[in-house]
Amino acid sequence: MSEKMKNPYEGQVEEEAVTFGARSAWFFVALFLVLIALPPIWRNAAEFAKGAEGWAPVREFFRFPSPEAEALLVTKKERDPSVVRERPNLRDQIQAFEEKLDEDTPFSEALRRWTQTALVKWRREGNRKTVIGRGGWLFYRPALDSLTGYGPMTREPRSVADDPTLPPWEGPRDVILEFGAQLREFGVELVLVPVPVKPMIYSEWLGAGSSGHGVIRHPDAERFYTALREDGIEVLDLADAFYGMREAGKGVTPLFLKQDTHWTPRGAQVAAELVADFLRSRPWFEGLASDPGRFEVREETVVHSGDLVGNLDLGEGQEFFQGEEARVEKVIDRSTGKAVHLEDKDSPIVLLGDSFTNIYRQEDMEWGTGAGFAEHLARQLGMTLDVIAFNGQASTGVRKELATRRGSARLMREKKKAVVWTIAARDLMLGETVARETGVEWKPVVFNALEPVEEAVTGDKLVLEGELTMKSRIPDPRQTTYKDALYAAEYRVTKVIDGSLEDEVVVVYHWAFKDRKMIESSRYGLGVRKRLVLVPFGEKKELQGINRKNDSERFDLKAPEFWAEEVGPADGD
Repeated sequence: MSEKMKNPYEGQVEEEAVTFGARSAWFFVALFLVLIALPPIWRNAAEFAKGAEGWAPVREFFRFPSPEAEALLVTKKERDPSVVRERPNLRDQIQAFEEKLDEDTPFSEALRRWTQTALVKWRREGNRKTVIGRGGWLFYRPALDSLTGYGPMTREPRSVADDPTLPPWEGPRDVILEFGAQLREFGVELVLVPVPVKPMIYSEWLGAGSSGHGVIRHPDAERFYTALREDGIEVLDLADAFYGMREAGKGVTPLFLKQDTHWTPRGAQVAAELVADFLRSRPWFEGLASDPGRFEVREETVVHSGDLVGNLDLGEGQEFFQGEEARVEKVIDRSTGKAVHLEDKDSPIVLLGDSFTNIYRQEDMEWGTGAGFAEHLARQLGMTLDVIAFNGQASTGVRKELATRRGSARLMREKKKAVVWTIAARDLMLGETVARETGVEWKPVVFNALEPVEEAVTGDKLVLEGELTMKSRIPDPRQTTYKDALYAAEYRVTKVIDGSLEDEVVVVYHWAFKDRKMIESSRYGLGVRKRLVLVPFGEKKELQGINRKNDSERFDLKAPEFWAEEVGPADGD
């Protein structure tokens, strides 16, 4: 018989006591009542200002239809098959309400910004995302978390406090090994490139007591990379080279931006040179067509405050962190006079990446375009590349995009020599809890063996009516590393109004959130009928690098994935 659990603090006497006088107690009671009354008063004052008549009543959870609660229930049922209820219960309603609370209470946003501004001004204190270091250096908190605690070789223990609806956790090791084995079957080499993060290289700027001597790594890093190499996966760890270059280049441009998560243009170019040198040393590279003189560079200067300043959410007009200047080198193809082609599906080299690949490449990151790691890698190699890079989705999203292309299995076997998988080292080292909070997940992928077919779409746009049958889970914008996100939904086609379509189901992308604010399209509930004006998603070049969540597993569709340019109610709704 098991031994009965014993209270380790039994018999201990609390020596200190906290007491309140009657006046203090009444003060806190009054404050509590004011805080309870403030939200409905604020909401109604705003409605009256807009011309509303009458007092808006309190809404009952069980009688008020909530698309957010219905979507949350769908997510719970996907995670846990034991959840069989068809309608949201009180717990679902409350959880969905809490997630939406910030949007419905604008006063809380002003209060949060005022509090954060005061903390920055008087205490130099950051928040859950940004740590304020010395000398104006800012650090991404999950990057610090990735250097300690549980990692890829040390599983996080289960706790009775864990949410029972969470799906089982899959760490990076087995997923990477499986991906490497899949590529080997195609005769393709996997090169994993963990991109060092700022505190690994510039730890002395964290604060007093930070050494600044040598690379700071997670304790699991060496064992983890060794395990991958023993299984035939090439791991190109850039950290030591970065630190050595930082020491040799004192007084010149740092390798990381002071107020941003990412590397400087110099850091991106150094990484491109190191990866290119490695690829040129591979035996298969000699047979590739390479023209080192094909590209030229043009210098530009860009100024931006940095994503870590944005994560502090101080609001417009903040005076503590000014714009940071960076000199970028745009890579131009001499034969066309345009930016280097980075969507060449026939290229022998695939580059998978995240925001470290998209910075200086993707316009919405506000650090310029045509001058990132991918462009300079193409320049170093003298060839175009097949680049798939999504912000915050290098763990699963980019692999899934590669694998689910129509005819991807044949394309890999016939065209590709190597997959270069660049991913922030922090994502590889995060423990389960922080990884879940930041949206880092590790899922296996299946390569699409179907042959390519002509896209069954005619005309510039496709107009149809459809019923929403699958909605991808949307991450919490307050926890993610990115400010914008899309999500994929499946619609059962009920009527084609304009254009031609053979499929009975389409996969459509909508906005999930922009600038960390949930968009109306994020609230579409299952079963809703919509009139959709669609264009192939591949035509929306400005959206290609944005983080996107896609839980669809449809391989059988002849038409491409779509972007919803217009959404309205279906006829009769």
